[in-house]
Amino acid sequence: SWTVLAYIVADHPDIPGDQVAGQIDSIAHDEVDSILWAADLSRVNVAVQVDFSHLAGVLRVIATGKGFERTVLPEEDAGRIETFTSFIEQVAQHCPADHYMLLLWGHGQGPIGFFADAHADGVMNEADRTLSLLELERVLEFAAGPRAFGQPLDLLVGKSCSLARNMPPLERSAL
Repeated sequence: SWTVLAYIVADHPDIPGDQVAGQIDSIAHDEVDSILWAADLSRVNVAVQVDFSHLAGVLRVIATGKGFERTVLPEEDAGRIETFTSFIEQVAQHCPADHYMLLLWGHGQGPIGFFADAHADGVMNEADRTLSLLELERVLEFAAGPRAFGQPLDLLVGKSCSLARNMPPLERSAL
């Protein structure tokens, strides 16, 4: 059996209330619908956490063969390790499986990391409001640990702008 997790951060990093943010919110909402529509819940668990720009709070959806749970949580900084690991911990409790896939969806910042959260307070600089690659490593270690899945993820998928910024092209022999 599989559990598919999607960590979706639709916050627009520049102006949370602008038209682009509204469009990204709409695309994120469609992404959630598509993931849930495609899943055969008798064989696959689905867990999605979405931080929208225009909607207050964080949407968490957990869908299994036993039912569907939709919760709106208080607004959190999606770039914080604790926000991400809290989601993983809940998924581990509600969606045990033999295999796990994690989809990272949101604004990429190249080598700086993922998920600039436009709703973070202005005290932190941009890098602090972003889940760095080293912090992502800590999240993945948590996911493999005893408070979560107890095994490494089987698949890690990124759907993010600037995901491979400044990365040299692979040599043909490396493929």
